[in-house]
Amino acid sequence: MNRSKALSSNILQALTEIVGSKQLKTDTESLQTYGKDSSKVFTAAPSAIILPKTIDQVQAIVKLANKESLALVPSGGRTGLSGAAMATNGELVVCFDAMNKILNFNAVD
Repeated sequence: MNRSKALSSNILQALTEIVGSKQLKTDTESLQTYGKDSSKVFTAAPSAIILPKTIDQVQAIVKLANKESLALVPSGGRTGLSGAAMATNGELVVCFDAMNKILNFNAVD
């Protein structure tokens, strides 16, 4: 049973404007893949998966979520075993897979 909450077209449009259509996923396979961690304790039921590429995009997502009272679940490697990264009640999953570049490195620091 898919318990994910449907987002309004206005919110989906706003998210698309922030990250682009390729970085916003609402298909069943993506919701199940990105909406859970390795614990397999709970059933994943996010409303959307967002894959930002920049800090500015992350900030815009958080501002939109705050304005619209939307819950966010951060997602890294999805290897946790505690269920802490599970989206089980229509949350937006902010997946950091696309933020995978080293922009600056200082060997002294």
